[in-house]
Amino acid sequence: MPRKHDTEKLRKILDCFDAAGGKCVSGEKISEALKCSRANVWKCISELRAEGYEIDAVTNSGYTLRSAPDKLLPFEVARGLNTERIGKGGIRYYETIGSTNDVAYRLAENGAPEGTLVIAEKQTAGRGRFDREWV
Repeated sequence: MPRKHDTEKLRKILDCFDAAGGKCVSGEKISEALKCSRANVWKCISELRAEGYEIDAVTNSGYTLRSAPDKLLPFEVARGLNTERIGKGGIRYYETIGSTNDVAYRLAENGAPEGTLVIAEKQTAGRGRFDREWV
């Protein structure tokens, strides 16, 4: 099952970290960018940590991003997309899946919007063109 996050808020937090260039970002500045409470910022930071982001919190200073996981997280993929269609119908993320093509086909049959993107960390039955083995 795909994960559910408030992807827009997580993307904005990562944008704040990018703009800071490795320096500390205050919780107040992040809450202003997200237009939400500091408690909500803390919740989003906790979600990022649960996904594998190393984020330091310093009292009276703010947050510093130390490292990001090497994963295909939907909000990270969305941040890097500069397309007219791909990903605009939503991003479906799976840790492990048989075949992303099979899922995309089923989604299309069931009326998924054009541009829906299916990504996975691992495929157990992936295949390439002409049903060639995909590793």
